[in-house]
Amino acid sequence: MACAVRCAQTNQRRGLILLLSMTLLFACCFLGIKYVEYEQKWKHGLLWGKRFHPHTEETQSHEKTAPPAVASQPAAMAPPPTGADRSLIEPAPRGPAGLAAGAVEERKPGHEGSRPSNVQIFFGIYFLMTGLHGLHVIGGMTVIGWLLVRSVKGHFTSEYFTPVDLGGLYWHLVDLIWIYLFPLLYLIG
Repeated sequence: MACAVRCAQTNQRRGLILLLSMTLLFACCFLGIKYVEYEQKWKHGLLWGKRFHPHTEETQSHEKTAPPAVASQPAAMAPPPTGADRSLIEPAPRGPAGLAAGAVEERKPGHEGSRPSNVQIFFGIYFLMTGLHGLHVIGGMTVIGWLLVRSVKGHFTSEYFTPVDLGGLYWHLVDLIWIYLFPLLYLIG
């Protein structure tokens, strides 16, 4: 988008059309990825509030075929999980030091995949923030489409490129918001 603005400023009509088209295409790809991601979360019951009911085929089949845990075996000695959940790091037998007794749910042997409390709140925030961002992306795509139509008609020159410049500013704001959302929701664990 920044290069498209530069093309508008320097009377490079073909470059402007090409770059606006590429920006629109990449925005469609981004929304396609978000659609697949939302579909998977919906399918697995990873939703907000009271709608949070996680279920996967793997956990259901694992529950049916998992051998019963030996009660006398300490948590640190539990057999390691198999398949995709396997880790070289053994689970801690207790919660972090310094927390009040009972504040951390202890994991029992065979329950290494227990979820933290209030996960549904995370998914509520996740869907709210990524959904609002998606709506803004759709708004930006609408503006870029409008700019593309006007570019094809030859409305923008080095004398008049303000709409392209303002559309670019909006698009960069939406992009900047994603730069903060991505680490916040996907990388910080």
